[in-house]
Amino acid sequence: MSSDAMQRPSLVRRMAAMLWFAAVLAYVITLVSMVAGANYLIERNLDQQARQLLPMFDDLSVQVLLSPESSARSRISSNAARIPDIGLVRVYDRRNLAVLAEYHKSGSPAFERLDPARAASMSAHGAAISRVERLLGVGRSIQAFAPIRQVIQRSELLDYGMAPHAETSETVGFIEIGMDFAPSRNAVYGGALVTLGVLSLVLLAAMSAIIGRMRNALRPLHNLQEALARIAEGDFDASVGDGPADREVATIRDAIGTTIVALRQREAERNEAVRAKVMADESNVAKGTFLANMSHEIRTPMNGVIGMLELLLDTELAESQRQFASVAHTSAESLLSLINDILDFSKIEAGKLDLEAIPFDLLHELETLASGQALAAQARGLDLVVNYPAHLPQMLVGDPCRIGQVVANLLSNAIKFTAAGYVLLDVRLVGQWPQHCRLRIAVTDTGIGLANEHLETIFDKFTQADPSTTRRFGGTGLGLSICKLLVEMMGGTIGAHSAQGKGSTFWFELDLALAGVTRPAIEPGSLAGLRVLCIDSHDAQCAARREQFIEHGILADSVDSGRAGLDALAIAAAAQQPYAVVLIDHQQPDIDPETLGAMIKADRRYSNALLVIVGALSDAADSGRYAHAGYAALLSKPVPQQALIDTLKALRTSLSIGIALPFMNFSSPPAVIAVAPAAPPPLAGHRILAVDDNPVNLQVVSHMLERLGAEVDLAENGRIAVHMFLAKPYAAILMDCQMPELDGYQAVAEIRHLESAMVTAQGPTGQRRIPVIALTAHALEGEREKCINAGMDDFLTKPLRAAALRDKLACWLTPGAGPCDAGDEAVEGDPVEAARRLFGEKFAELARLFLDDTPPRMAALAAALNTADGARLAEISHTLAGSASAVGALAMSDRCKALEKASLNGDGAAIRLASAALGEQYALIEARLLALLEP
Repeated sequence: MSSDAMQRPSLVRRMAAMLWFAAVLAYVITLVSMVAGANYLIERNLDQQARQLLPMFDDLSVQVLLSPESSARSRISSNAARIPDIGLVRVYDRRNLAVLAEYHKSGSPAFERLDPARAASMSAHGAAISRVERLLGVGRSIQAFAPIRQVIQRSELLDYGMAPHAETSETVGFIEIGMDFAPSRNAVYGGALVTLGVLSLVLLAAMSAIIGRMRNALRPLHNLQEALARIAEGDFDASVGDGPADREVATIRDAIGTTIVALRQREAERNEAVRAKVMADESNVAKGTFLANMSHEIRTPMNGVIGMLELLLDTELAESQRQFASVAHTSAESLLSLINDILDFSKIEAGKLDLEAIPFDLLHELETLASGQALAAQARGLDLVVNYPAHLPQMLVGDPCRIGQVVANLLSNAIKFTAAGYVLLDVRLVGQWPQHCRLRIAVTDTGIGLANEHLETIFDKFTQADPSTTRRFGGTGLGLSICKLLVEMMGGTIGAHSAQGKGSTFWFELDLALAGVTRPAIEPGSLAGLRVLCIDSHDAQCAARREQFIEHGILADSVDSGRAGLDALAIAAAAQQPYAVVLIDHQQPDIDPETLGAMIKADRRYSNALLVIVGALSDAADSGRYAHAGYAALLSKPVPQQALIDTLKALRTSLSIGIALPFMNFSSPPAVIAVAPAAPPPLAGHRILAVDDNPVNLQVVSHMLERLGAEVDLAENGRIAVHMFLAKPYAAILMDCQMPELDGYQAVAEIRHLESAMVTAQGPTGQRRIPVIALTAHALEGEREKCINAGMDDFLTKPLRAAALRDKLACWLTPGAGPCDAGDEAVEGDPVEAARRLFGEKFAELARLFLDDTPPRMAALAAALNTADGARLAEISHTLAGSASAVGALAMSDRCKALEKASLNGDGAAIRLASAALGEQYALIEARLLALLEP
């Protein structure tokens, strides 16, 4: 029961209060009515009585007027005293209103005397008048006035100063009678009080009886209220009582009693269900936890089996032995896939699966996945097409691994259940907002399709469209269930629609945050106006390319056969609008691509067109036959968007300069141009000294230089670098600027001083000036000038790019070269992936070094932050900026640079903001690198 309900008075008290209020109100109204009525009746009665008494005193009044000393005065008083209500009798003389006789009863109120105006009025009209005196609206007294008229003889007229005419009737005086209300009121009020007393006793008795009856009637309701309150608190053993009650209350009580019995039963059932669910959950969690913990133990022997079989297949085997090993290898792969599905499903059910939220390139991920499925698709004679419209955002934030797992499963199913036609991986924009977008990723096939009744259960675990033992296609029925769970964990939805015998479309939608990195801008006019003819019988492939061509301003047409292609080429040549490039699919319904290429090159009308064969991955190893047939390039399906555009750019450049390029072979992915034999490493034969106090940065520079063919020596600070400069001849020095003991500026100053001393001692030929290139994470204005003024020769900004480093060193190590401007390479796509591609196998070593080195530096940074040591903050953040950029953590590097700048400027608010963001960025890159380092 709520506190408000507890504070409210009970129903019985409220009803009793209302009854008492009504009774008292009626009592007061009755009392007021009785008093008002009594006063009205008393006033009316006394007024009438006063008027009736006036004539009774006329004769005595005349006698008093004629003889003031007569006994009439006493008789007036005695007569008045006999009437209780009379309080006053006065007799006035007419001439001067003098009082000739007066009776005033003791205790009566004061009465006003007759005024001349009233006397004149009575004389003129000869009528009696009266007035009532009230106090607070209640009458106190009544005064009645009347003229005294008398027939007077002629001889008597002279005594009154009247003319001696005949006999006449004149007003000779006035009489006043005052009536006192008190006697009548006392008599009436006495009776009224007795009546009210009796009425009060009756009312009290009636109210007591009514309230008692009401209490008895409401007691069962009170019991019901207490029972319901206990039920609300979860006590289903409450009783509603069984005593006598009114019919209505008894009906309510019986209904509530029945409800309580039902609630008791339901509560018992619910408790039993909860106990069963807890036991089931505990069992499932235990099972899932066991399977999740056994993941590595189960996979390890399987990886050994598969690895040994692969090694065995690489050896010389008899045909039967190779067949046996191949079957064993295929079976092992199937078993591993089955184990992976079960373990993934158990991880999800056990809550052991964590999702990442990292920036990634969705187009790159999807093209990589499609390339991984390309061989399986081509083995079944299928075209695998990726359609990613140009206007879609590309850099997103999410879990690329789990998104890729869902897409790979859908692609694998589509290929498995499609015998002919194509499989289309299509991406569409559902909606876009300033910070995020919703994408729909769909996989469409031209396979066997599904019946409507199977679509309803296709995402259930251990469910397949054809569960019979004679089904043609294997699988556990877990794949789509895992996809559904993963998509829902990422906050998305998944579904499918299909027509039996016509194919299926499986799709899922996800809300993904925008990474804030836009797609590289299209070079204006780079391909605008280029005329391209596509000869491809698959509409899906043509539609996917059409949007990309429109974005780049390419004028493209498409036909569905070789014959139609020849006709289109002839028509365009006749209209003097020849096609510059012809894309030819390797599967033509009428003419094989080699013959078609030869026919095009043999016809002088359009022989200048450059031919590109779009073939299978298997064609890449035998591309010479296409080069023989007149083709300029080979693109392997599925064709990455950038590979297609790069090929067209190269071909257009070839046309514009009039020089034929070597045959270009773009395998998928990554794109590789097979032109001339590899040139020798550009820095071969050069010894380079790299100086940096950050071990991560030293590893980065070392790997880059080794890949460029240089011999590398490493120094941890400027002091060691000076000693090594004296010990060995170096072609160049890469010098970090901020280091302990001796920083880069001081070290280069000592090196220049030593060089001057050597020149003085040995002559101008004794020692040449060694190029010193500054390496710094600073990108502030004036940093280059500071380095040059300190004695350095050039400047490179971290994060280092391999091409920029190569060009910078090549410039300085080429005889006669001067200072060179080498801008940093633009980072396209995922910077971590870019670092992985750059360092190859050594990236893992670099990542481990970064993960080992960064935590103590972060701890030192936190200590400097607590002590407000700005110089130490700037030093540590500078070091962290370089090491973070080396592994592709550009966001973390930017935060470090911001923290360094804020520390140097003493901006406390900016320091707090940058340090908080730095911790978040390190947590993200740490999780990413740990995931990449997992076996």
